[in-house]
Amino acid sequence: MADSGLVRYTRPYINERLSKLADHGLAVNVGNGVYQITERGEAYLDGELDTAEDRPDDPATGATAEGEPGAGRSATENGPG
Repeated sequence: MADSGLVRYTRPYINERLSKLADHGLAVNVGNGVYQITERGEAYLDGELDTAEDRPDDPATGATAEGEPGAGRSATENGPG
């Protein structure tokens, strides 16, 4: 494996990761296990989108710096949390 340059991941692991990307609008499930990167995902990969600012300040409660739970955009409109 090391000589071939291949990195092996299980199908469930890949599905879990792609599902999380889709939950945050970076990819979309087009069916049959096929995902397509979104414009938002392209912007993230190009370094044009900073998803850190979309993250709640307190992950335990979801409260933002303003103190309102879930204030701002929903998780599907934001990058990975």
